[in-house]
Amino acid sequence: MQLKETLKNINSPEFTLKFRLLLGYTQWCLGKIQESFNNYSFVLERATQEFNEEYQADALVGLGMVENSKGSLDAAAKHLMKAISIYQKLKNYSKEAQARNRYGINLSFLGRIQEGTESLEKAINLAQKAVDLQKEASARNNLALFEMNQGDIQKAANQFLQCVEISRKMENQRDLAIMLSNYAETQQHLGNYKLAEQNYLEALQIAEKARNILNIATIKADIGGFYTEIRSLKKAKKFLEEAMALFTKVEMKFNFLQCLNYYARYWLASGNYLKSIEYLQQALNIVENTQLNFPKIQVLITMVQTHFALHNVDTAYTLLKEIMKLAWKQQNKVALGLALIERTRLSLSFSNFHEAELLLMEAKEIGKITNHFEIIVNSRLLLALTFLVKNEQHRYSQEIKLIANLVNEILKLTKERALWPRYVDTLLVRASLYVFEGYDIEAQKILNNAEELVKTNKLLNKTHQINRIRQLIKRLEAYPLDRDFILSQINNLLSQEIQRITTQGMYLQISQEDVDKIFVLSYKIDEKRGTILYLSENIDPEIPELRNHIQMAGNIYMVSLGQGHGYHEGLFGPFPFADGKYRALVHSLFIKDSQMQNKRLNGATFFITCLIYPQKLSPLLNNREKLEKIFSEHFRQILDIRHISVQVLKKLRTSISEFFLKPFIVD
Repeated sequence: MQLKETLKNINSPEFTLKFRLLLGYTQWCLGKIQESFNNYSFVLERATQEFNEEYQADALVGLGMVENSKGSLDAAAKHLMKAISIYQKLKNYSKEAQARNRYGINLSFLGRIQEGTESLEKAINLAQKAVDLQKEASARNNLALFEMNQGDIQKAANQFLQCVEISRKMENQRDLAIMLSNYAETQQHLGNYKLAEQNYLEALQIAEKARNILNIATIKADIGGFYTEIRSLKKAKKFLEEAMALFTKVEMKFNFLQCLNYYARYWLASGNYLKSIEYLQQALNIVENTQLNFPKIQVLITMVQTHFALHNVDTAYTLLKEIMKLAWKQQNKVALGLALIERTRLSLSFSNFHEAELLLMEAKEIGKITNHFEIIVNSRLLLALTFLVKNEQHRYSQEIKLIANLVNEILKLTKERALWPRYVDTLLVRASLYVFEGYDIEAQKILNNAEELVKTNKLLNKTHQINRIRQLIKRLEAYPLDRDFILSQINNLLSQEIQRITTQGMYLQISQEDVDKIFVLSYKIDEKRGTILYLSENIDPEIPELRNHIQMAGNIYMVSLGQGHGYHEGLFGPFPFADGKYRALVHSLFIKDSQMQNKRLNGATFFITCLIYPQKLSPLLNNREKLEKIFSEHFRQILDIRHISVQVLKKLRTSISEFFLKPFIVD
């Protein structure tokens, strides 16, 4: 408001242009994009009329910033390239550095990382030539963001720290807040959580003191993402809700997109997958009519992972097709590598091991070409998972050594980069492999090493994972006759660990209370009444909130499995139950029933058993082959429906909980 009033009292044309530029920048900082656009457009028009090339270029840089914020990347590139050309002609190194810095950001949004890196390196050289520390720090900050996104975390941390020191010296509060938050993010990735928290909170304090609403919103979102990762979900929700409220007052699409992605991951970590999808869809709506293709790919990948966790395979495939299309259109190798890794998960879910192996070999090569850390590591881990699942029945084969070699490569990479959270995760995978090989003592040594690193680096959220493996090793020692069953549990645990690591997902903590919410319903066909509820276990079928769902589910599942030429036997689902709050695995078979007089069915009835569980548990109940085996073995010896009792259903529920869920229960 003061700038606007000052503008009214100034008659000098040059001062008018200067103030309009300053006002445009201030409005951009406040997220008032349209007002900022109007001021920069005014300056460009007036400077063009007056043949003032420097002011023309200044306005073009401003319009480039605005168009980037709107997601109009081609328009932004056009403005910035024209500005660079003018500054080169004027030999204004400082301002050319600023324009090249903005152009580097523009190229990164377009997925042209190498060209973006070159533009930023030129910006740094020009700023040094002009002895402009502020512009040098700004370009270094953006180059460090590239390095962090490529997985070179320690190098990025050193760059950010240098930027922080320059901004402190120059007392540039706006840049200091963002650079400090970026530095905090590198410490988060390196596992230095206490230092990360301190820097995040200091960055927020600086942004609040400067009253920069965009920086405040962005940093609060970053803090929410940080607290989600370290499992402080109450704090995470507080910061994310505050960030969301602030973003309603600004027009920065890219920053808001990041906030929505953080919030979706919060709901993912909380086990509310439908809520996660809701926020991801909101993020997709924002980028729909923009050129922010790489951010869109990142959102789509999170959506694929969420739908995959919910077993919505068709939806996951549809989203993957869109990712692949965008990746090829942009010629973006990083996006293509990330998409290949997600395709692998779907191939593994259908036991297409050969296809999974081929996809990962291609992803592995892309990792080498792009030097993208996540692609390098995840392709190896998922290749290990492919061999592991493929050879579940032959755990002592040569394949285990192959898996161990892949895991050892990852240990070397993560140790070199001092990525202690990822290194500890991989140590746990290695310890589990030693158990498969029968080297329990070696496994214990690895766990001791992991425990020391957890204490040294204060990675307290890893303690439970170490304890789970220790408990299973103790059970192996206590119950040697159950070795095959316990090894199957370790195999399931190991598969879940690899899935968790490679999705950057939070470890899904479940409680005994979550497991106790599982119940079993069984239905049969009655000649006179049609589908009837036969037995229920661990649930009162008359409770008001579920009564209608229980009645409806039996009819729907019976009709679904009785369509076509005949009834379908086996394991089906999971199907939605109770408006999506629960999921249902449905097992069907024909069984003798003395009450059935229908000669066509030879005195048998069509019988279905439904395991109903909270949606939150979906990612842990994903080994379909093992689930089908448990159901089949459970009913194989039962020849007459009279022998199916509540105790039989309870035993089924307990067997599934014991195998799939017990290792993940947090006391």
